[in-house]
Amino acid sequence: MADTKLIRTFLEARHTQLGERASGFAMGEIAQRPDPADDAAARKEARALLGLFGEGGWLQPIFDLDLRGCCLMREALAEASPLTDAVFALQGLGTTPILLGGSPAQKDRWLGPIAQGKVMTAFAMTEPEAGSDVAGIATTARREGSGYVLDGSKTLISNAGIADLYTVFASTDRAKGSKGISCFLVPADAPGLRFAGAQVLSAPHPLGEIAFEDCRVPADALLGTEGRGYGLGLATLDRLRPTVAAAACGMAARALAESLAHVKRRQQFGTILAQFQLVQQKLARMATDLAAARLLTYRAAYEKDQGQERITSEAAMAKSFATEMAQRAVDDAVQLIGGRGVLASHPVDRLYRAVRALRIYEGTTEIQQLTQNETDRSQLAELTLARFNAGNLARKSSMFLIRFSSRNAWVTRAPGNTTSLLPSWPASSRASVRVAAAPTSRGSVVAVAFQGLFFFVISSMSAFEMSIPYAATLSDRLFCSMAERVALVSSS
Repeated sequence: MADTKLIRTFLEARHTQLGERASGFAMGEIAQRPDPADDAAARKEARALLGLFGEGGWLQPIFDLDLRGCCLMREALAEASPLTDAVFALQGLGTTPILLGGSPAQKDRWLGPIAQGKVMTAFAMTEPEAGSDVAGIATTARREGSGYVLDGSKTLISNAGIADLYTVFASTDRAKGSKGISCFLVPADAPGLRFAGAQVLSAPHPLGEIAFEDCRVPADALLGTEGRGYGLGLATLDRLRPTVAAAACGMAARALAESLAHVKRRQQFGTILAQFQLVQQKLARMATDLAAARLLTYRAAYEKDQGQERITSEAAMAKSFATEMAQRAVDDAVQLIGGRGVLASHPVDRLYRAVRALRIYEGTTEIQQLTQNETDRSQLAELTLARFNAGNLARKSSMFLIRFSSRNAWVTRAPGNTTSLLPSWPASSRASVRVAAAPTSRGSVVAVAFQGLFFFVISSMSAFEMSIPYAATLSDRLFCSMAERVALVSSS
């Protein structure tokens, strides 16, 4: 059972209770179900699991937009059964666009049956030539009469062939690129929608292709307005990405538990494996990485639940770290368990086959790292501007204008104060920054009072690709240089 003590800072009492109930349900009921032997069995089992969710009200965190609740559910379910976790996750993916952008009529029609486990959803975004590059979607939706006609294909769609409702992303205006992508709710029985075949994974999971061949849907199938689909899709992924990290934590926790159980009873060279230092080192690293991943995961979920508009950076950190961690943990578990760990019937082997997909779907690790970098750049630019503006508020102080050019840099001062030349600076970093000095008093030495941190390095400079820590260090050095070299002595 997942320990909520570690993450209690991010949880409310109701979350602690949900975590306990979810763990009891997962280990007491789900873990006892036999694993499906093949793709056909996995499809049948997925429908049965959805029925259990509906009967027990386990999907409620999705409808409450309770991200911490969804994370707790996925962590518990993934520890017991990766397939069960996937069924829960896909209901969230297919439903969240309706929750975020659906009309009252669309919500009335679909949300009740989805919550009851009577309608299975699917999130149909990926195409043969549009994976990480979502803007490359080629499926089209043209207006015709009182509705739309969809043409194109989708691939690697979970629940393809067994879903009752597909949340489909298609372009209503190719010329507008991503701003021309719209989102549609397409029932499985819509004329022109065809299940094009299963795509079989090494870990049983209902995956496949669907095709739209003059697929006709009414106008009220459109979610929101035309052109809103791209933003709606990314908002859904952004919101639910921490739950992928939570599932990774659940799988890593199971791998750690299986490893601990094995090394405590397995003997080699006259002693149990748990006594060997290299074994202890692996276990310690697994436990430490798991704790760090859980903290990142629930930090991101907490921020969203507290009303933060976007958690792009927090979610990217959580997903990239947690999924890579889980891959290492499961691999270490196989290594510790040895030959038994690669038997198809062993839980760790099933984890090994299931965990790999987490590093790909809903944004690869590489895309998460790029996203994180771009978010950091944007935040740096905003921080710089805010600090410049803060400096300008000190109007009662003596103001100095520091200018940097390609050949030299100098300080121009208010009358009666001394100045000191600063070193030359590259042309690419030309900037004008206002810096306030504290008001002078008779017979005193006045230190330069910087309004905000002297933080002028803009992330988009062509000559410098600086990280935030480096920029902060640089600004600290410049501050010290100014403090040492510029003294304002009032006249007697």
